[in-house]
Amino acid sequence: MTVLRQRMTEDMQVRNLSPHTQTSYLQQVALFARYLRTSPDALTPEHIRTYQIHLTNEKKLAPNSIPTLEAEIWILRQQINVLRRTAPKKQTFSSIDRLIFVGLYRLRPSVRDALAIVKPETVVKWHRAGFRLYWRWKSKARGGRPTIPSEIRRLVHEMSIANPLWGAPRIHGELLKLGVDIRQTSVAK
Repeated sequence: MTVLRQRMTEDMQVRNLSPHTQTSYLQQVALFARYLRTSPDALTPEHIRTYQIHLTNEKKLAPNSIPTLEAEIWILRQQINVLRRTAPKKQTFSSIDRLIFVGLYRLRPSVRDALAIVKPETVVKWHRAGFRLYWRWKSKARGGRPTIPSEIRRLVHEMSIANPLWGAPRIHGELLKLGVDIRQTSVAK
């Protein structure tokens, strides 16, 4: 281990960074040095400027977005750490929380790798449940002919048995005289 790497590791431990964060930082320094083909010991402020230009031009990152993204990542990591310490073992998520997770998963399926407070399989399960719910709603009966009460069905049946020569138009007419509002096609069925 080089002196610089040892010092960087010690500084990160003093700052109480997690082992995962320490590994990530060391990887980023390695990428930085690999891009410039220079040992990290020999990097200067001009090298940093060159690497930032590389990130903005070739990686298409806005110049102001790099510190903003770093700050957002730090805030999100801190929130996750707080959640892990204070939250109960079983989390409860609202419908909006689930919708956000599923929406992000639909936009970028690779986001499953970044999930920390919920298992990736759970997000996939929520997505499938939402899909089933959508199609259940979509295939639900919408309107149509209203159901006929059983007394009226029984009356139509008795009238057709008692008067076998009457067709649907005649039975319909007799029902209208009795004040029963029913369509002729319903009587015919």
